[in-house]
Amino acid sequence: MGYLLSWDLVEWIVAPPAEIEGRTGGPEDRTLYSWLRRGGRGRNRVDVKPAMYNFPGRHPCSHEFIPDTIAVHQLKDNRRWARTLQYFNFTAALKPFYPVI
Repeated sequence: MGYLLSWDLVEWIVAPPAEIEGRTGGPEDRTLYSWLRRGGRGRNRVDVKPAMYNFPGRHPCSHEFIPDTIAVHQLKDNRRWARTLQYFNFTAALKPFYPVI
């Protein structure tokens, strides 16, 4: 759902060695995992579940919104964006400092 790569990994991917050259098919998460495994890289990983998850629904990696969220994936339409904003808009109850015209 989300990746943070060190600069040395980015440079390695940009100028790929033979073990990952041209292997770009499939979902990006599995492709990246395959590259790192084949190249013997990316041994230091951090999983931030449940703070990164899919929009609430039936998907296996989804659950209801939680306060400690880092990112919500699959906000594919305005309805999902609006529902997400409604939950995370902590400033909605604040009054403006100046009159709104």
